[in-house]
Amino acid sequence: MPAAASAAAAAGLGDGDRAASRGSADDALASLIQPLAASDFLGEHWPAVPLTVHGPVARLPEPFTHLAARPITEFLASYRGRVVFGRGSVGPRAVLSCDVEPQALYAMGLTLYLPDVEALVPGATAFTRGLEAALGLPAGVARFTVWASPVADGAACHFDAEDVFSVQIAGRKRFSVSTTAAMPYPVGSQFGPGIPLPADFRHQLRGEPPRPDDCAFEDVTMEPGSVLYLPRGFWHRTAAETDSLSVTIAIAAPALLDVALTRLREVLLADPAWRRPAGGAVGDEARALAALLPTLTDAIARLDR
Repeated sequence: MPAAASAAAAAGLGDGDRAASRGSADDALASLIQPLAASDFLGEHWPAVPLTVHGPVARLPEPFTHLAARPITEFLASYRGRVVFGRGSVGPRAVLSCDVEPQALYAMGLTLYLPDVEALVPGATAFTRGLEAALGLPAGVARFTVWASPVADGAACHFDAEDVFSVQIAGRKRFSVSTTAAMPYPVGSQFGPGIPLPADFRHQLRGEPPRPDDCAFEDVTMEPGSVLYLPRGFWHRTAAETDSLSVTIAIAAPALLDVALTRLREVLLADPAWRRPAGGAVGDEARALAALLPTLTDAIARLDR
């Protein structure tokens, strides 16, 4: 059952109310990608093909127009929360702090990532939950965050293990995005030149780690109201052509392997043999697993029931 429909059923809503709930969820996605329909986005772009749309900030919902109504420096002065800061034009190194004045760092020419803005922006939580529902995802996998970059700075080249909607609020910023995925659907964390290879990547790579030099890039100029959907695994870097403020909605959607493993665990829990504690004498664990592995075929066959 889709997430929005499931939530409506749990609340005891009737058919008309469920339709309204579904429509409200679809509105969150549609507001970002219009004039493209939500169904077309889900069929043609999610979760593998980037998309850019342009239009005025005024067409966007309240969280975005609220941020656009304030000067960048005023917003930074009011922010209280964690701050990740660095100089992306120099390299990927960034520092996390809970006790700094973001406006002072910004004045020093540093790019700021502000992860704790959702509770401070009217309508941000409702919008984020609606977007998750429209994408058929569980609540809580998306985060509403803000990036602030002074002119000439930005983010160093990297790719994410999350899907991203970037919404330009103020100023102009240039995204350079690889035309193909450097690593299709990576699971783990951010990666780029100068960033240690995440442990999980060693199981996902075939050969050497990907390099941005092996990819072609296209530039996307983001003006206030521009929206870029960037699937996980695409190289990108940014450069602020003027002082820039943008919203990043990062979506840590569970991989299909995580869904499968969760469901497989639920099936195997019904079998006392799989619940037996591991350990014992040398070789006992390996022999016990070898004896049980043939039962996995039946367990896997029951996953879609």
